[in-house]
Amino acid sequence: MTARSLFCRLFWTLSLPLLLLWISDKLLLPGVDAGFVTRMQNRAPWLDFGASRSVGVFALGIMPILSAYGVVEFIALGVPRLNRMRYGNPKGRAKLELAARALGLVLAAFQAFELHCAWIW
Repeated sequence: MTARSLFCRLFWTLSLPLLLLWISDKLLLPGVDAGFVTRMQNRAPWLDFGASRSVGVFALGIMPILSAYGVVEFIALGVPRLNRMRYGNPKGRAKLELAARALGLVLAAFQAFELHCAWIW
């Protein structure tokens, strides 16, 4: 391993998390405008660093997708036809995977809407 390849690996390892940190301040939840974040920062200046992060898309975390996978697995456990899909062929497992991802998007949308409404009120 050369020093140049080590430097490149180190650069990408450190720059990608910093890029995500920077993006987390810029990407807001749908329906939240930048003026709202400014008003929130003016009302509570001690929240200046985390004000935009608390209404950003990364504020949801991974809970919607974890909840969706848990719900799909729990339902598949109780429904015999879906239970066979869990242990059957890869196509059946892919259908459950698609259902979990779709449910994850729905849960994330509901959570984003609730989070948005909580900050408005």
